[in-house]
Amino acid sequence: MIKKYLMLLILLSVSFTCMAQDYWVYIRTYDKYALSDADSVGRSKAGDIVDIRPVNPTTYPSEKSQLEWCIIKVSGLIDEDIDKYTRPWLDQDTIKSYRKYKIDIGALNLKIGLDEVVKNFSSIESSISEKTELDLIAYKIKQKWYFVTYPFQIEKAYAIDSTSTINKAGEDFDTLTAWEDAKDGETGQQTAQVFDDQGTLADAVIIDGHTATDYTDNMVVTAIEAERHDGIEGTGVFISKSQGFGQIISASDEFTVIEWVELKNTSGDGDGLDLGTNGSIGRFLLIYENGRNGVVRIGTGCILHNSMVYSNPGIGIVNVFGDVNNVSTYNNGSSGLKRGGFATADVRNVISVGNGGDDFAVDTGGNWGVSNFNLDEDGTAPGATTVTTTQDLTTVFFTSASDLHLRSGADAVDAGEDLGSPFDFDIDNVERTGTWDIGADQFVGAVSDVGQIIMIMN
Repeated sequence: MIKKYLMLLILLSVSFTCMAQDYWVYIRTYDKYALSDADSVGRSKAGDIVDIRPVNPTTYPSEKSQLEWCIIKVSGLIDEDIDKYTRPWLDQDTIKSYRKYKIDIGALNLKIGLDEVVKNFSSIESSISEKTELDLIAYKIKQKWYFVTYPFQIEKAYAIDSTSTINKAGEDFDTLTAWEDAKDGETGQQTAQVFDDQGTLADAVIIDGHTATDYTDNMVVTAIEAERHDGIEGTGVFISKSQGFGQIISASDEFTVIEWVELKNTSGDGDGLDLGTNGSIGRFLLIYENGRNGVVRIGTGCILHNSMVYSNPGIGIVNVFGDVNNVSTYNNGSSGLKRGGFATADVRNVISVGNGGDDFAVDTGGNWGVSNFNLDEDGTAPGATTVTTTQDLTTVFFTSASDLHLRSGADAVDAGEDLGSPFDFDIDNVERTGTWDIGADQFVGAVSDVGQIIMIMN
């Protein structure tokens, strides 16, 4: 009987080992620097673990990835390890280094390329250490040398591709995290086209370290027209994460553009989006059911427009220092939109209704700037011309609780202000004509069956 139990335990152990999840671990083997200190901080250095991805048929490292990093296959990782070793080194909200931990690439003899031999995490964990201030000093010294050698840098052959594909068969990179690390610092505009061919993209990225001076040499995250949502959740490219801190997308580089994707962060302390740096734009976005807030910041000089933010347990859009135009925010646990402390925020054509707190809230000091034609339920909307609705929000105003398209009789229809370009296309990419509506959707009446029959007969 004892032998039978022992055999059963051995079989269970073997079965568990076979079923355990392996991971691809992406490791930078050389330092990436920039001419400015701020951009250098956002670029990975030798020994940084850039990304960790589960091994499955859709995550096999691409050819470009194999030319960029050392990629090893590792077993024995748990969620806490993945979160720990892919976090940046932060001082409050300021990034001190791309990663807080580094792996000793010399001790493990790690080189650029793919190594498919499985390594147990316990055999390499001792080669991972926490960075110190001495590491930061060493980076600074090496950056000085980069100043001297920069004019003679040779661009990688595949770096000339300014558009990269994500989350599809034959993709350039498996995640936005990998794309951002490979492409920050390359010349010209760098665009990530995200697809939904392989389902939900489980990822979270900080876009930081790219040197942009305007919208011709910036970082762009988008979806091609055939992959875009139609203003209703679950109809387009869906980016989500369920563990770790922070936002799904954090734009820390100037002039970053995030558009045409759905963001849902189910991590307990996670937010959907952070537009933190001058010139960053979020547009045509669906941001909903995040772990905390929908949008955690609209920085000075940043713009969020023609987007829907709803059903977040915290605040829909918080720390508003920039511009919010033609946005609909609804059913958030706290306020719908909250101006940042001592901020001058421009908020126009915004719907904020059905929230647990004030529809439009304010932090200490500041003012609403150029704000007008906003709609609320509680009288908090800023501006000389506002609308306070008493309509039922899911049967008269919106199409439903998860579809914020306007109904024909909604108080927001024909109640907005013409803001001109670039705000003149709504969440469905429909051009706004005539009198503008308040919110992300420009109501377009459906053609009646009778009308269609008359047209056919004619």
